[in-house]
Amino acid sequence: LLLAMTFIHFVNCVALTFGPLFVFYRSHKLREPQSLLYSGLFYLISQFAKLFLLATFVPSLTEDGSFHLVQELMIAYITVADLVCLYIFLNNRHIRGNVRSQLLYVALGWTAAESLLERLGPLWIGARNIEFQWTYLLLAVGGTISVFYFYAIASFMWLWTRKDLPPTLSFIVMGSTTVYCLLPVLFKYSDMVLNIGALEVVLFRAAVVFPLFFASKMLVRAYEKTKKRQ
Repeated sequence: LLLAMTFIHFVNCVALTFGPLFVFYRSHKLREPQSLLYSGLFYLISQFAKLFLLATFVPSLTEDGSFHLVQELMIAYITVADLVCLYIFLNNRHIRGNVRSQLLYVALGWTAAESLLERLGPLWIGARNIEFQWTYLLLAVGGTISVFYFYAIASFMWLWTRKDLPPTLSFIVMGSTTVYCLLPVLFKYSDMVLNIGALEVVLFRAAVVFPLFFASKMLVRAYEKTKKRQ
């Protein structure tokens, strides 16, 4: 009975991780599954690129559990690999559809790939433990937040590929991408230095991601209005 209950808990966590992705995909009537595969492939490429850059340029420090600002800033700088992959992916039109469909393909594909790499393993190992922990449910909820997270940064990079982007919007996009690179530092600082709980970490991430998401939608809408006036 205990094994059955722990397995059900694991299934619930997996459903909470990947279920919203399926709902987003179906509710927006997306019809290009290969675009999701292309998007997920580019996420994998960006992660391998970051691993290579980390191993090459970031010095390894002793694992003393402390927060090293210089090292974290170097890691944040390497996050630019994500932006480069997104820029190449969006600029070469590997996905079809209108702007919002393209951004959704990126958001869903990158979130699915991220969840497969970073969430499925911990859920399989930890969510089936006899002792119930909220950590794994919060880990699953983090997958849904990632959809808005990647949608926002994909929007900024899509705007960056526009050759006729007004200077004002270009400045805002540059600032937003800088914030994106620094977000991992903020998240790790809140976890290691402030020592807040898992729920607070998720809430803090949501409090940062959702304003970025709404800002990205407003910028895309402002760009489209500018195009119509021309």
